[in-house]
Amino acid sequence: LRDTDHVVNYETHLVTSEGEVRDVILTLSRLRAPDGTPLGTFGISKDVTREKRLQRELLMNEKFAAIGQAVTGIQHSLKNMLNALTGGSYMVNTGIEDDDRDLIEEGWAMVQGGIGNVVELSSRMLHYAKEWKPEVEETDLKQLVDSVYNISRETARGRGIEMRIETSLEQPSFKCDRRLIHSAVMDLLSNAVDACDRKDYSESERPEVVLKVGSSDREGYVQIEVQDNGQGMTEEIRKNIFVPFFSTKKRLGTGMGLTLTSRIIGLHGGSIEVESEPGRGSLFRITLPVGGPQESKEDLDAQESSSD
Repeated sequence: LRDTDHVVNYETHLVTSEGEVRDVILTLSRLRAPDGTPLGTFGISKDVTREKRLQRELLMNEKFAAIGQAVTGIQHSLKNMLNALTGGSYMVNTGIEDDDRDLIEEGWAMVQGGIGNVVELSSRMLHYAKEWKPEVEETDLKQLVDSVYNISRETARGRGIEMRIETSLEQPSFKCDRRLIHSAVMDLLSNAVDACDRKDYSESERPEVVLKVGSSDREGYVQIEVQDNGQGMTEEIRKNIFVPFFSTKKRLGTGMGLTLTSRIIGLHGGSIEVESEPGRGSLFRITLPVGGPQESKEDLDAQESSSD
């Protein structure tokens, strides 16, 4: 109170008679006579030792959760890369059996690409653990989805599931982190294949996954859709699929796949929507700004300014 008559929520430490240090918050006021002469002080002290301990524990838990998410993100990327290696090796083996050199070369190119991605991921692990920030670059969306499709198609074919792609892009070039969007679309296709795998089909129906890419109804945006005719979801499951650690795959799932996918789309200033019906399949729709995350933010700011 040397320089003021009031101190509010001053954090300090007091020592108990047993010698234990306690965290304390003080609120003090100087009492004065009508002529201004100091008469004394009035104060309230609150022992916040337990609250401080809980805050430290919460901070530590948040750090552990962040580490867990980073590790899960790395594992998730590795899973997608292994899918590429598996699909490529399948094509190589099939090409050898059929003496098809073109198929061998195509499969080997996929294997080499997968190996390159694993090597690159290992060099970026520290970056993933510290901060997950998109490295935006000009990208050909058609080439990107074709790459994901070619990898996923072989995996689906090996499980008896038909996969096809429909592209109707007027302008394929847009800005994104190619690797993150590649991972997000790969995850949706992988989930669609799993959904088909878990459904018992009638003789008149065949398992099918469709990847659609085109311009969005919203100007300046592109749209990626993954549709399957698999087992579908109840409304309760649909509402929780982006919640961390929520999984319908029992022991086979981490419950982080769609959470990471949603985060990737959010980092790009885009959105992801889901439509589903039990027994009839699901539709995941991704909408992304052509100009990248920054343009999306500027559009939002402009809309807010005009509304004001």
